[in-house]
Amino acid sequence: MPLHPSMTDDTYRFFERGSWIYPQPVAMSCGRITRTRSPESLLDAVLKGGEILTRYLAAVSLASFSARTDPSASLLISSELSGPLSFGTFLTIVQQSAKHDSVHPAKPYLLAGFPQKKKAGQTQSAIPANTDEALVALLQLRNSLGHDLASVTRARAISVLANELPQDVLMTALSSVESLLHLPLFVVEQQQHTRGRLFGQRLLLMGEASDPSPENIELVTPLHWDGEPYVAVGNDALLLSPMLVWRISPATANYRLFIFDTVHERSVKYKAVEVSVYEADDSESGDLHTILSGATRPLEIASLANGSSLCAEWNERRKGLEQAKQQLEGRIPWEMLSEETLIWYASKLPHLQEDPRAVIQSQLLDGRDHLSKSEVNQLVLLFGKNEAVLRLLGRELLDLRAVKTPEVRWDERIESHANLIECLRLSVEFFGRHIGIGGTTLEGLKATSGSADYLAMREALVNLFIHQDYCDQSAAAQIEIAAEKAVCFNPGKSLVKQRALIEGGKSQARNPLVARALRLIGFAELAGSGLRQLQNVWRTQRRRPPQMESNQSANTFTLTLDWRVIPDNYNSFWHERLGVKLSQPGATILNLSVDGVTAEEAASATGLPVDSAQEAINELIRQTLAEEKNGKCVIKEHLRGLIQQAPTTDATTPSSAPEVQNL
Repeated sequence: MPLHPSMTDDTYRFFERGSWIYPQPVAMSCGRITRTRSPESLLDAVLKGGEILTRYLAAVSLASFSARTDPSASLLISSELSGPLSFGTFLTIVQQSAKHDSVHPAKPYLLAGFPQKKKAGQTQSAIPANTDEALVALLQLRNSLGHDLASVTRARAISVLANELPQDVLMTALSSVESLLHLPLFVVEQQQHTRGRLFGQRLLLMGEASDPSPENIELVTPLHWDGEPYVAVGNDALLLSPMLVWRISPATANYRLFIFDTVHERSVKYKAVEVSVYEADDSESGDLHTILSGATRPLEIASLANGSSLCAEWNERRKGLEQAKQQLEGRIPWEMLSEETLIWYASKLPHLQEDPRAVIQSQLLDGRDHLSKSEVNQLVLLFGKNEAVLRLLGRELLDLRAVKTPEVRWDERIESHANLIECLRLSVEFFGRHIGIGGTTLEGLKATSGSADYLAMREALVNLFIHQDYCDQSAAAQIEIAAEKAVCFNPGKSLVKQRALIEGGKSQARNPLVARALRLIGFAELAGSGLRQLQNVWRTQRRRPPQMESNQSANTFTLTLDWRVIPDNYNSFWHERLGVKLSQPGATILNLSVDGVTAEEAASATGLPVDSAQEAINELIRQTLAEEKNGKCVIKEHLRGLIQQAPTTDATTPSSAPEVQNL
């Protein structure tokens, strides 16, 4: 219900519905309007909502115009885009795109709000009749009030809301282009062919949740740009980049949509679309200048393997979402959360408020007080009381085992269904005791430098908690530490290809709110580079490469850290015995081939890209030093006896590491 009398029940419900079903930046602005508590904040939210809508429409308009049927056509405004872009500039882009004679995919949707001509007999009205008139009215009002809305007094805000009715004007602006706002905005990542079928991870950027969970979809044909935003139009997909891009935001520790904001001859700066987050990001400008100069590009196919389109699928989902919203959305369940954990977590965030709930709601949840069902579950996992976590999971969250004495089943075992923060604390202390990292505490986990053993522990634990499938009740996450290795197991297959695990790159978390919570307090890397860093530090210690196994059918992921050292003097040995000359990577791979080594493991051990590691393996095979067996490089049988004569280095357990100081 409305938080103050400036909004009627109908107005509140209109914007609340928009926060559920509109594209993410527009939905966020609608959600912000529903949460305002004063006339001043409502006026500010409404005017910013008008600018956000205009920016989004401008990005779609330019993308659509680039797919026009007449390549020789151009927008007059394109040649004038220079320097910082204003509300009015974005509005002009939309107006010219909608009313241009050329045919382009989004034009019918734009014309609903930006008609080319007035209907016969229609007179000018003081009340805006469509999006075009409404956005012009909001722009004029914003200019009359000045850009610094913080200086508007309460009395002035009450007067403007009562007489100018900007909230109703914005409703008109949204309503007239609602058919366009129903077109799904999405990103697809990690597209890969599996047994002749094409799968990808989709992030559906509809509704105000800033951390959408990835969904598996099967496509008919691949989308050309992995990880860039598209909008589905009918059976097609319209690429919004480089006008609108999906990038990591250090300020909020998650991915955000950024729109071009300042155009220079050789550079472009981007700003977060929601406007309230002020940050700029330098990016390659060539593609944008190409679009602005009149280049065209084709639409792409957005069809699912089941015969539906991404657009049709979202429309069905949207209807169901509106009908069952009460079941799919819930308030923040503060009563289920541990006050002690909330206080600890809030103390790690920069804040002015005293109330830890207000700090967390503001910085982790973007000020929202209602969340999706998935977000509610992740919040309980992060901060919940023990009984709430167990009721949600239906299993233990964590199973820690130390197995060092052959005569006993385990030297120490700890099982816990405490919340994720507390289980992370238990894991850090357990690792510290059993691999010799002195002074290790949860507070110290923020350190991004230290011994190889500390860094490996940090990345392994963060990976386990961020990517665990908490809906899988088959087993708890397990960590087993033995004399020569540590095995980290969790339900939840990898969402990225094996190559991406080795070579690094963007990694979409299965639990994005969990990932963001850990990133905000410095416990996880922003770009998903943790496993890559783990492999790097392991190589500096000449240890055998970490083994990463994703079992698709069992829905599990296993990371094995091997403490044993790889001897580094095989090159001279093989040269003396067989007269062959090996590169350092080749010698390392040949050593590992005694037990069999895949191209991915070879890449991890040597630091080579997977393709280069495969070339090194092929060279060993050409030199008749190794052969391929069951997808692994295996040393030739007649050389096994010879390798026993080579100098060796004893297997070692982790050495004592410098203490990690509390931060």
